[in-house]
Amino acid sequence: MTENTQIKLFGFRISNASAVIVFFLVLILLVDHFYEFYYFFFSISFLVEEFQQWIVQPFSLRQFMWWVTFLSPLALMLLGFYILIKCFRARKLDRKAEDIDKRWFGLKLNRISVIVLGIISIIRIVSILTSLLSQLDRLLYGPPVPPTFYSLTVVRIVGRLILVLVCTYTLLVCIRANSSLKSNI
Repeated sequence: MTENTQIKLFGFRISNASAVIVFFLVLILLVDHFYEFYYFFFSISFLVEEFQQWIVQPFSLRQFMWWVTFLSPLALMLLGFYILIKCFRARKLDRKAEDIDKRWFGLKLNRISVIVLGIISIIRIVSILTSLLSQLDRLLYGPPVPPTFYSLTVVRIVGRLILVLVCTYTLLVCIRANSSLKSNI
């Protein structure tokens, strides 16, 4: 592999196939934790209240752990977006294969990335559908809960449905790319 078909991510050079796999894994991680980002951005009032208490009261380990727990979704989101942007740059590096059947979000697919993405997509679709069924069961037939639980559950369900759509699209692209790769042999 030449250096112009690789990207550098955290000091490591990775090929286009690896960039596609990393891009997919980070994308499903971000979509899977969508409800945590939703909770983070819509609970700013808690942040202001805790910050005021932290200034007035002496430092405690409980408050520090609360801040770490509260800010970890933001750190995860920023790191995820950085990795997505770096991996997305790999699509500009390899312009030789302009065959649209072998591309996924503009990134070139080869045989290894097609197999890995297909397997991960199938596993994620099955696990997400079982998770959705349990969340719907808990929402519809569970004991009465506060309204915030309902809103967070609805946001989780929407995030899971988006993830099912992304995984289904990825699986369809992998099937199409696999048949295109077989016809080139």
